[in-house]
Amino acid sequence: MKNDLKKGKTSYLYLLPALLIISLFVLYPIIDSILLSFTDKQGNITLETYEYVLSDEKFIKSLFNTVLYAVIATPLTLFLSLFVTYFLSIKIKFKNVFQTIYFLPYVTSTIAIGSVWAIMYHTDYGLFNSLLEAVGLDKVGWLTDPSVSMVSVIIFGVWKGLAFNILILFTAISGVDTSLEKAALIDGTSSIKTFFKIKLPQIYPILTYLIIIGLIHSLKVYEEVISLFGDAGPDSAASTLVYYIYDKFYLVSDPSAAAVAAVVLFVITIILTLFNRKITSMFRRGK
Repeated sequence: MKNDLKKGKTSYLYLLPALLIISLFVLYPIIDSILLSFTDKQGNITLETYEYVLSDEKFIKSLFNTVLYAVIATPLTLFLSLFVTYFLSIKIKFKNVFQTIYFLPYVTSTIAIGSVWAIMYHTDYGLFNSLLEAVGLDKVGWLTDPSVSMVSVIIFGVWKGLAFNILILFTAISGVDTSLEKAALIDGTSSIKTFFKIKLPQIYPILTYLIIIGLIHSLKVYEEVISLFGDAGPDSAASTLVYYIYDKFYLVSDPSAAAVAAVVLFVITIILTLFNRKITSMFRRGK
């Protein structure tokens, strides 16, 4: 019994440095932000900041843009990733070269590649408008028209997110049992049917993981906006929750409003995390 107690104390001592770091850099900022969200500029405890932020048109717009980005970019990225992974899983020429190309966005700075995309989005000499003109269509103000600002962010975000998804999917697909696939191919089943009917069902937990991670990452979208516009875009049309927090904290010097927005973002993230655990547990019970 005494030996078990000693082992338990020793284990806690090993965990202590990590717990201290987590408490200092994770738990403390969370608790401090929650407390700050309930105080005004004079330090008084109040709910007025919540009333102000939740009724602020900029916040509502930022929340809408964030949800819009998450709802569109996450499934679209996963679908395109599956499409690319399928071609990587079969024998195609220059596979190694293609793997290197699609992996580049994952190892390149978002700000760097965002600058390149900003050039391609340019109204007068950008690549996208040149292609549109080549097929007889009008130019689009990708970075100047408020109505298409979020479209530009979503396209860039989807392209940027492909690398991580494809890497995870291709690794998972490469590790599944191929006996069923070989039997299906012998029976004359097409490769695309074996991919979606045999391989994908074996990696459902990975698909669930990518969906939840994609949603959480979408809620934190910020670098994509800054790298393209330098701010929140024309008329703040591309403002997101994280940009709203940045704007209130650094540009407007209203830390309480920034804390409220951060708390809202934190709550949404927690809900998605719990949803992930629920879906995963349901899958395991079903399996």
